[in-house]
Amino acid sequence: ARGLQDSDVITSPTWFIQNQGPCKGLLVFIIFFLWHLTKVILLAPICIPGILLWQPIAFICRRRAEAARISAVRGSSVKIHGRDTVASKKVVEGLKLLPIFYLLYVILALTFSIVFEVTTKKWVIAVFAILVALVFPIYAYASLRIFDVVFRSVGLISGVIRYLGTERKSLPEQRSKLRADIISFVQEHLGEMPGMEEQLVLPDIAKPQLATLV
Repeated sequence: ARGLQDSDVITSPTWFIQNQGPCKGLLVFIIFFLWHLTKVILLAPICIPGILLWQPIAFICRRRAEAARISAVRGSSVKIHGRDTVASKKVVEGLKLLPIFYLLYVILALTFSIVFEVTTKKWVIAVFAILVALVFPIYAYASLRIFDVVFRSVGLISGVIRYLGTERKSLPEQRSKLRADIISFVQEHLGEMPGMEEQLVLPDIAKPQLATLV
């Protein structure tokens, strides 16, 4: 009744512009936008290499999980989509592939240091290999967590941009449109739903019609 919008919720950044005055609201909005943009700029270069290193493992897990899902669905009369098979197969394959790829990345790092003659001291190369073996699993996990933060910030920024660039409808208007769409859908497909009667599905619409017939 008050013409509220989704953005009128106090947790929304656009709420400040509409309810805290143009100066204060715009200032908070700019700070919000710059804060998330700064997180994207600073954190994306940190997590992107780790995400790229994860891609071979993710690709192999997806392929093997999909093959296992197809086999499970074909051989079972109970499974419909086989999502449980996909989840369990990804876990199993991931546990098998992680140590292999960790070792592979250590070998690649050592090969790089030797070929490009980063150092000629064997003890430095040995320490470097140990550090890579210890640090890489931590970095690989951290890159996933940092990517979640970056992805969330990108979503908030894009949401704000879409909000500013689109025409917004109040919640009562949205509800009215949704109600009209539901009524239209039910009346159009009522004959396709056995055992359903219009006065049961849409009682507030059917009662006036029945009253006119009586």
